[in-house]
Amino acid sequence: MAGIELGGESREGAAELIAGIEPQKAELSASGQTFTVRAPQAGLVIDVEGTAERAYTAGRAGFGAILKGPLFLFLDREIQPSFEQVDSKRLTRTVNRIADQLDREPFVGALSIDRDTLDVTIEQPEAGVRVQRGAAKKKLLETFRTGRAAMEVPVRPQPAPSPAEVLAVARDAERYLSQPVRIRTASGAAVFAPRRVAGVLAIESTGSGPANGIQLGADIEEVESLVAAFAGRRDRQARDAGLDTPPLPPVNLSEQGDLTWQPKPGAASVRQARAGRRIRQEQAVENMTGAVRNGEHRVRFPTEPIEPDVTTRAARDATSLLGTFTTSYSCCEPRVENIQQMAKTVDGTVVGPGEQFSLNGVAGERTRANGYKPAPTIGEGNKLIDTVGGGVSQFSTTTYNAAYFAGLQIDTHTPHSFYISRYPPGRESTLNFGTIDLLWTNDTKAPVVVRSSASDTAVTVSIYGGNGGRRVRAETRSRSDNAQGGFDITVDRVIVHGDGTRTREPFTTIYGLPAD
Repeated sequence: MAGIELGGESREGAAELIAGIEPQKAELSASGQTFTVRAPQAGLVIDVEGTAERAYTAGRAGFGAILKGPLFLFLDREIQPSFEQVDSKRLTRTVNRIADQLDREPFVGALSIDRDTLDVTIEQPEAGVRVQRGAAKKKLLETFRTGRAAMEVPVRPQPAPSPAEVLAVARDAERYLSQPVRIRTASGAAVFAPRRVAGVLAIESTGSGPANGIQLGADIEEVESLVAAFAGRRDRQARDAGLDTPPLPPVNLSEQGDLTWQPKPGAASVRQARAGRRIRQEQAVENMTGAVRNGEHRVRFPTEPIEPDVTTRAARDATSLLGTFTTSYSCCEPRVENIQQMAKTVDGTVVGPGEQFSLNGVAGERTRANGYKPAPTIGEGNKLIDTVGGGVSQFSTTTYNAAYFAGLQIDTHTPHSFYISRYPPGRESTLNFGTIDLLWTNDTKAPVVVRSSASDTAVTVSIYGGNGGRRVRAETRSRSDNAQGGFDITVDRVIVHGDGTRTREPFTTIYGLPAD
């Protein structure tokens, strides 16, 4: 840097010139890499006022110094600049950034094994390097304070195994691959051929680092992959107990008025549950890894049972016909085909304990591709219009009544906007994909099975399971004409629980009139 003449300057003028000096920079090098660091990056900022004062004092009778780089020349004397207090956080960040790029763990060597020939070749080890970060910080500060332009980063070599040690491990690998590995599990024995094991063999340190020695070991990720693939073939999933239910219920329920219903026991038969089993993969990986280290060729893969979510005993308590309902229609209309299509889709649905049944969710969107046809639907202003899937509200009403008399928790239902005589007044539910759904929850302790079937003249929905003996009564509380030309009706669902307690659930429906 060219000299800066300070002669004749005031303290303020000299300070301004000093403040404008480009920060000093130093080149740091190690392991063939070079890094440029400026003084502020090392936490050093020139104390402008202090440096100006030193230059003035050195001149005795005013400024006669010339600023050259990091030093001030006064006659034959050099004056070092003053720095503010070191920003230790910035210094640490800078040294850590450089050290992170220079630090290199020692390479212990590697094995490469041909799976077909089992020939073992090796990659030679290589020493590592570690920056002495504390010493590097001190040396960097000293470099700037003394005005030097370069420094060698202090590093400490990290020893690696010798080529002879790596070769010895390779010979161990060859010996290990001279025979297969035999696996013992609860489901029977298996044999891993040497070519199958070859991919897991690796060099590993015997202690806290390569300097403490190396040995034949296993690549954990490869062992995990090997065990997982084996478990995928040997594990057996548990099978829940199920119910075999008849396509049509043993009794028929279709009354539109007040009535009492109680479950019909023994209406379904039980399919036995089956326990499963799975390999304890974490332990199997540990056992396989230990066997390789110890040169052993017999390894145990422990297993554990998988219990079914629904036991046979639980299923035996869920063989009742909880609820059923049938509604009728005239034969051979397009809407009948839509009802039959929905019945076919919903039939056999299993709803687990605590799960919610969504009719739209189970049946899906009504489209031509899904087997539905145009048929009359109640539209805006209570006018009948043709839509694809029209008429399936009858299936929704039938399902609603089956869940109603099963004593299950009704979450959401929407009656029609005007009364249709084929449905029980105040006990029906319309449906529209995306806007209107029928939702109920299986609030029992066992799964329930929904069966549905539709003939040319009637649709039946039945629910099988176990509800703890709940009995249900539908009671009409009131019915009165309304200002819309229709009528209001309130129907109570009275549930008598197995312990004798009662729950009364009133629901009021407001019917208008269909469009002319």
